[in-house]
Amino acid sequence: MKPLLFSYTSHPIIERDLIPLLTEAYRNLGYETSFVNMPSDRFIQQFESGSLDGDVARLNQLTGLLPFMRLVYKFDEISMTLRCRPGISCEEADLDNPKNIIFIPAQTQVFSFLQLNYKAKIYTVRDWSQITEMYYAGKLDRFFWLEGNLLQNHKTPKTNSFMIKTQPLDIYHVLHESQAELIPLISAELERLIAKKAADPQGEHEFKPDQP
Repeated sequence: MKPLLFSYTSHPIIERDLIPLLTEAYRNLGYETSFVNMPSDRFIQQFESGSLDGDVARLNQLTGLLPFMRLVYKFDEISMTLRCRPGISCEEADLDNPKNIIFIPAQTQVFSFLQLNYKAKIYTVRDWSQITEMYYAGKLDRFFWLEGNLLQNHKTPKTNSFMIKTQPLDIYHVLHESQAELIPLISAELERLIAKKAADPQGEHEFKPDQP
């Protein structure tokens, strides 16, 4: 049987927790999986063409652009923050200061959905992992970051932060409509595995999915 092909965006939690979780869940159902790192713009193109079976974790707002995208399992409700190197200003006014440079991964759909329009210069980089690499290398001082109950990463740089008020953002595992018959099966298996991992404090990683 051909492996199911899933895209993902490079984020520490996705790579450390969610990909292994999905690999285990689908294997328990008798499916092998393959994963490819893919930024949002390319993900949309490949998903529209039917080249992908799904994605590890994407914003639910993308269903407005992708009618064939089916929401499978809600991993987290997240918010956007501005993070700044200690010692420099980190407040709402910094977003509209044209002298400031703020970095964000190449996921422009987030800004489009939230209708974010700031006077600060917004520079895009490859993905979330590159942001942390550049921060530790001293190449950036301010960046946008998504975080929630699950998307808490102990390796996130120590920064000051400012919570940006936006509409709720939900992160879901998604499938292409062509794989819709798997939705109740994989949803139930993810529920079972996550409950099992949450009840095992001796596990390698503490997995804390969003709680209703």
